[in-house]
Amino acid sequence: MKKKHTLTVIIILIIILGGLFYVNKSLCTTKNTSTIKIQIPKNSSTEEVTNILYGNSIIKNKDYFMFMKKTFYKNKVIQSGNFSIPEQISFSVLTDILSRNYKDGNTVKITIPEGYTNEQIGELLEENKLVSKSSFLHAVQNWTSNDYWFLNNIPQGPHRLEGFLFPDTYYFDKKTSNSDEIIKTMLGQFDDEVSPYKDYIISENYNVRNLVTVASLVEKEARKDVDRPKIASVIYNRLNKNMPLQIDASILYVIGHKDKLYNKDLTVKSPYNTYTNKGLTPSPICNPGKKSIDAAIYPSKTNYLYYVLNQQTNEHVFANTYEEHMKNVKKYVK
Repeated sequence: MKKKHTLTVIIILIIILGGLFYVNKSLCTTKNTSTIKIQIPKNSSTEEVTNILYGNSIIKNKDYFMFMKKTFYKNKVIQSGNFSIPEQISFSVLTDILSRNYKDGNTVKITIPEGYTNEQIGELLEENKLVSKSSFLHAVQNWTSNDYWFLNNIPQGPHRLEGFLFPDTYYFDKKTSNSDEIIKTMLGQFDDEVSPYKDYIISENYNVRNLVTVASLVEKEARKDVDRPKIASVIYNRLNKNMPLQIDASILYVIGHKDKLYNKDLTVKSPYNTYTNKGLTPSPICNPGKKSIDAAIYPSKTNYLYYVLNQQTNEHVFANTYEEHMKNVKKYVK
């Protein structure tokens, strides 16, 4: 009789444990049956991330995901940005993806440096065997979608997206990534980074493309972060005085990289030549990072009109007048 009782208890335990295993496996696996792309805003709480996952039909139960995240995956810090969530993966893999710690044969990690042009981005994507440079540039130069608020008033053309493909670290799936999806991810990241300024930009009636163009010039000129708002102030001060910007980076955008510019380079015929043309370049000359965008929106308040690089410190020395500037040139340009 005792043996029968023991056997019964064992059977019941097996059934309970089997049921718990089945429920746990069911609840601990994502429910999506195809890859779903999501965006996690900056500073999102675990509850906010959970709501995004549930709202996109990725998880079955919000409370269970919250419990598992806080109990078993508390050391995995969920990052902001755009993510591709594969079909029916475990919570362990899901939290790895969201914390940018997931690696497999299909996932390619790419870091787009600040200041890269769209052409350079295309080269990097091709080097990593995601898409060809030609297919990427074709998609970029023929982009017609107005799904993003910052593109609404920008005319169609090959330079439309220059400046708006946000430089960041991205994780792309070799199997599902194509040029359009990559572009959408980068535009989505730009939106995520700049949207906090949206109300301010609209209230001040700023032209978004002009802001990004200024940011791109700052990006290419600045060596140290401390100089970015000051360089932006020089650009705005010169624009207000109807002075040519005379920015070397705009020449390099036309003729390509050179270690040193000569007087003949400054006369190259191009609307991007800020020595022979007044005003901003027709479009951004690169894709600027967050700090340069910040500087373009919130420049320093100065009377500076000139600057020269101190090669010893990699910081720029600024001047209000041409006479003062020439003294700085004599001192710092060897």
